[in-house]
Amino acid sequence: MRAALYLLAALVVLLITWRYLRRAQWAAGIVSSATQGRLELAETRGTVWNGSAVVVLASGSDAGAARASLPERLAWQLSPWSLLGGQVDLDALATHRH
Repeated sequence: MRAALYLLAALVVLLITWRYLRRAQWAAGIVSSATQGRLELAETRGTVWNGSAVVVLASGSDAGAARASLPERLAWQLSPWSLLGGQVDLDALATHRH
């Protein structure tokens, strides 16, 4: 009985986490933070697993830093199943902006 409660609690936490992680905007925050604001994903669409964004490059992390965006959107597909195995299976490609 106790094991079933732990399993149910783990499932609820997994579902809440899955819902939170599914937004592509979440990935934008991670990328910006990891690059200290020098690389940003703007106009995000889709999910962390299958999404797209405009890539913005900055010369520095301060508000006055020069910024430029790439001419095409970056689209990606990330396999959540490979992450469970400790590997990253990520496909990324440039697409035309719409």
